[in-house]
Amino acid sequence: MTTTVFRLDGRTGRIGSDSRVSFVDRYGNVTKVFDSENYFKIAKIDDVLYGFAGANLMYRLFLSNYKNVINNSDSVLDILVDIAKKNKIEFAMLRFNGELREFAHSPPRNGENEIFLTSNSEVLKTQHYAIGSGKNSKCYKKFRLSKAVQTPILKIIGANRKALNKTTIKEIAKKVGKSKFTADESRKIWNECNRLGGDIFTGGEVRIMENETSNMTAAIAKDQVKILEDLDKTAKSNGVVCASPIYAEMEIQNLNNLGVSAVDPIGINPELKKSKIYEEIAAELKSFL
Repeated sequence: MTTTVFRLDGRTGRIGSDSRVSFVDRYGNVTKVFDSENYFKIAKIDDVLYGFAGANLMYRLFLSNYKNVINNSDSVLDILVDIAKKNKIEFAMLRFNGELREFAHSPPRNGENEIFLTSNSEVLKTQHYAIGSGKNSKCYKKFRLSKAVQTPILKIIGANRKALNKTTIKEIAKKVGKSKFTADESRKIWNECNRLGGDIFTGGEVRIMENETSNMTAAIAKDQVKILEDLDKTAKSNGVVCASPIYAEMEIQNLNNLGVSAVDPIGINPELKKSKIYEEIAAELKSFL
């Protein structure tokens, strides 16, 4: 999970995302995928647009701090990035408030470099951007400049459907939304979706938020947190995590092309690390793990 896409059309910003949920083992193999009618990976809070990709529990942590986000989203997002670094958690969030920024962490591993983006990082000066596993797909690359924010996501989902109908993986495809994949099945289904331009971590329905969309209320945020909590509990009981990969090297290349360093050399404000809100959010994350 996921492909989360940003588009700027004049002064109107839009963020779209899919509704797929993915369980992943410690080796990065997808063990199960299904599509949730109620899970939204995008939000508009206090007239600001947000889009998410990566480890589910970080978005849960973000939404559980709804009031703090309204008071100071820079502080909340910087704290999330810093504690993700300490715990080697991978996630990314886009924020559009007239300017587009990415807040993200991806730990260095398997020869890939680190990503560490905070409020000190440069603004993304572009009319189109994406985060999540789907941005590495052929379909995203082909349709990334489409005016409609949903087009790349729909093309990825369409490619997945074609892949799942292939005779070579038809039996494995029957498990989508129902049961677990073996490690071998996981590799086969990922490879076939990827070969046809898709991304097994992307699927379901496309949701869109834009400047004119109504704000997420505190009650809706609370409902989303409960949905995310249930997903995390199910994943944990099966020895996996609810997440999707972020392909760091590609992300770093995209950032460099926009003149943005993948690692903020300054880091978050030292005073923020001593604050009560930092202590509370860090403790909350610890309770999730």
